[in-house]
Amino acid sequence: MIPVYDEPCQDEHILGWLMRLADMNDMKMNDFLDYYLPCFRWEHSADTVGNLFGMDFSEPLRLMRNNTLYCALFPFLTEGTQAKIIWRFLYGGDIHWYHTVTDMRFCPECMAEDVKSGRIPYYRVWHQLDEIYTCAKHKTRLWAIPKGKLGSLNEGNVLKEAKPVEVSDTDISTLIYDMYRDPVITCLEKWGYDALDISVSRGSRLDAMKAGEKAGLSSEPGFQYLDAFCCKMCGETYIAHPFSYRATGICPSCAKKLSRQELIDLKAGGKGRYTLTGKYVKHKCGRTLSGGYHEFIWGNRECPCIYLPGLEDYQREFDDGEFSVVGFERHAGKTWFHVNHRKCGNTFKVGRTDFMNRRYCRCCVKSPSMRFEKQFYAMVGDEYKLLEPPKSTGDYFKAVHRTCGMDFTMRARNFTEGQRCPFCQKNLGFEKTMEILKENADLTGYQIEDRSPDMLVTLPDGTQKKFRFAVAIQDMTRLDEPEIFVRKNRIEPIISEKAKVYLYIREHCDENGIFVSNKDYVKLDMTNGVYFSSVQYLKRSGHLRQMSKGVYQVTERRNKDYDHSNIFSSV
Repeated sequence: MIPVYDEPCQDEHILGWLMRLADMNDMKMNDFLDYYLPCFRWEHSADTVGNLFGMDFSEPLRLMRNNTLYCALFPFLTEGTQAKIIWRFLYGGDIHWYHTVTDMRFCPECMAEDVKSGRIPYYRVWHQLDEIYTCAKHKTRLWAIPKGKLGSLNEGNVLKEAKPVEVSDTDISTLIYDMYRDPVITCLEKWGYDALDISVSRGSRLDAMKAGEKAGLSSEPGFQYLDAFCCKMCGETYIAHPFSYRATGICPSCAKKLSRQELIDLKAGGKGRYTLTGKYVKHKCGRTLSGGYHEFIWGNRECPCIYLPGLEDYQREFDDGEFSVVGFERHAGKTWFHVNHRKCGNTFKVGRTDFMNRRYCRCCVKSPSMRFEKQFYAMVGDEYKLLEPPKSTGDYFKAVHRTCGMDFTMRARNFTEGQRCPFCQKNLGFEKTMEILKENADLTGYQIEDRSPDMLVTLPDGTQKKFRFAVAIQDMTRLDEPEIFVRKNRIEPIISEKAKVYLYIREHCDENGIFVSNKDYVKLDMTNGVYFSSVQYLKRSGHLRQMSKGVYQVTERRNKDYDHSNIFSSV
């Protein structure tokens, strides 16, 4: 037992409560955690509740309701995710969810109220979310203590580290406060939001919360987060989310006695249907499901081959006056067509997605360089010029990017998979890429996971593709039909900041050059630092020549007369 113990305040955040206990026992936080909560992990601080039984804390359910944001955030999660969080909250284990600590936030007015009432100041749980910038009660700006400096609000040294929270345009403090005080009992499946659009990224969860606020969420009649169930193996009663019971129907004690494969068989309703291979689950047809073991147990994963189309379906979709699908086969999740070309009479084997987007005879067009050149100009039009074609997809080619005049050498496969001019192409992260996809593509039936610097995409037919973010952007910019996504809008190429600066200077300089000043970066909507660092990069790369202090002239390059105004105006 802890020598000096105090119950958490009604709305005190669980991590703040532990800090306060450490302070009351005159212990450093790390020493306190090592002794009383040896399994504690800072990066998953919400996972501590499963270990609190070691502190003889007898009411973990009340702690979950009052001292975490779980009940407030559950409406924005699937049933399976709710069930996983509750199971691990009650019975131990890492939750691996996005409600983690980057800093701890407090309201100065709430703190003043604590002091006035004689309480030790504490962290309110409803302040602790990245998207909350103000106190919903006092409408004042929050202050934050960074992760590496955390401690009890009663410590003077801790308060010295506090800084005002950076305010964003969207603040959901009132929504979270209302849902914390009066939780809405529902889930994504119940209120109709497409669960495939919600990932663990900050941007997507904010989208879900804004959508929920707009929809006016209400509790689902008969739906509940917790219930008592009778274990199908031992007959004992246990508490869990209804999804947990539907998934396996066994209590925590029995679950610990079974292997992962046995739990998979229990979830699948029989042996031999799904097999655990490493960290992934494979169907008996050979297809590997996305998401791995935990997604299978806590989700509604099912092999798409159960409802995939047959030969007649493919013939209705793809047959025309020139080509006909005469057969197909599936291997490891990929569908291969046997296609007859009526003009030459030959039959060739081709991937379904490949044929869907590039309908030409693989027998008539035999030369790899001919195929690449055809695909090259279909993707980029006259923005690039092919100088030397490759001998194979693994070979290198030479091309010039007419927009910037840069010659470059690149592997053919890299170009067809999304890589572009190494000078101009802008590298985007997962969240920005997803924003572009959601706006310009129909993602119905797609599952997209962040595997930075790659993304794992499961197509509606179950096919999985893993590629860099640039490939997704290329699918949105290519001139012919996209290869991976169902595109609603074609977007213009997204160029880097240094290319943006180069095009701007080239457009505005004359034979005497141009004086680079502070007014330029404002016109380009970028920061002072990015603008001038780009100028220095262009000088070092030979794109700019410095005439005198602050005056630069564009270096003559290949294809200098190419009309780049359309490309420039799109950024």
